[in-house]
Amino acid sequence: MKKGIKQKAVSEMQERLIAICTALGISMREFSLSIGKSENYLNCLNRDITVGVMNNILSIYPQISMSWLVTGEGDMFSEEGVKVSSDALVRHLKDEIRELKNKNEELNRTIGRLEYQLDEYKKEHARLGVAADAVDVVPYVKAKQLK
Repeated sequence: MKKGIKQKAVSEMQERLIAICTALGISMREFSLSIGKSENYLNCLNRDITVGVMNNILSIYPQISMSWLVTGEGDMFSEEGVKVSSDALVRHLKDEIRELKNKNEELNRTIGRLEYQLDEYKKEHARLGVAADAVDVVPYVKAKQLK
């Protein structure tokens, strides 16, 4: 090693994650992005990963053995892990879809209410002979909300 140049230490976790990339045939950049991190995350990793990062890895790559990822012992890939992780992922996605459908229905109801209020606003202002786009709608909406 040259004088004055520090050599970057590679953590055991970084070595395991690089081994995953090699085994999956993907670049470290591609792997980093796939788990929701910056493109140079894996290059800059010099310590253990967080639980959140581990969850992301196991969600995206359920075939990876959690035990191997944490300890480095045993097989890198786990057939049992694929089944368990796949089932958990399916449950998670179904729950998320259900939540999104509920939010979508709520937003559609809100849109309906706002469209109704806008129609009422236009009718009232047409009756008064005022162009709808010439009047500030905020005071009208606030007044309707107070009722």
